[in-house]
Amino acid sequence: MRIIIGGAGEVGRGLAEVLLEEGKIIVIIDNDPLAVREAQMMNAMVIQGDIKHRRTLEEAGINDANIFIAVTDSDEQNLIACALARHCRSMSEHPRTELMAIARVNDPEIINEANEGLLVHWAGVKHVFSTVSGSIDRLRTGLQCTAFEEVVELGNDAYIIELNLTRKATHLVYATLAEAEKRVGGLPTIVGIRRKAGESIVPREDSQLLPDDRLAIATIGTGSFQRIVRLTGNEEPDFP
Repeated sequence: MRIIIGGAGEVGRGLAEVLLEEGKIIVIIDNDPLAVREAQMMNAMVIQGDIKHRRTLEEAGINDANIFIAVTDSDEQNLIACALARHCRSMSEHPRTELMAIARVNDPEIINEANEGLLVHWAGVKHVFSTVSGSIDRLRTGLQCTAFEEVVELGNDAYIIELNLTRKATHLVYATLAEAEKRVGGLPTIVGIRRKAGESIVPREDSQLLPDDRLAIATIGTGSFQRIVRLTGNEEPDFP
């Protein structure tokens, strides 16, 4: 299992450092010899090459990767690299699970495309982050559980996380909050619910949980993340 980071600048090295501390296998790609030299001081595989070239991605092991993150200074290069990475995976002899592509983007119009759910359709990029918005730290945290749609750090080790409630969560779906608390014990604090129809509610004890509800959950510490993922019927791979 590996995470490939396209770009060995300050952003790429910062992400790599955090993920390496968690024991992940990291591959870094950059075509700048100076950036490559800087990255080689880290405990990661470093490749000098162009992230827009198929052979470079294949050398980095794109067919065995689960996440590809493009973090160069160029929005266009990042989007092209993400699309190519996903195509490389789809063309492999034995395609594995779908590759998650994440891009650093600073163009407000492209960020809007992502927020409206359109970017994933024409570029295959599921998540974007911008250095301007200061969301790098949120990306680092969000990578800890890829089932999360959003992770907002509140400080003092407190978080608000958003994720979908699936039908696999048999202890929660169609139960009220009061009933769910009795069934599982220590139910995470659900502070908001958004329905598929767009309705948003602040839940009460008699509020019913429905499949495909998007839940906003308050929690303390990242140690609770995996339990929340399991309780809501989501599946997490062994990374990151």
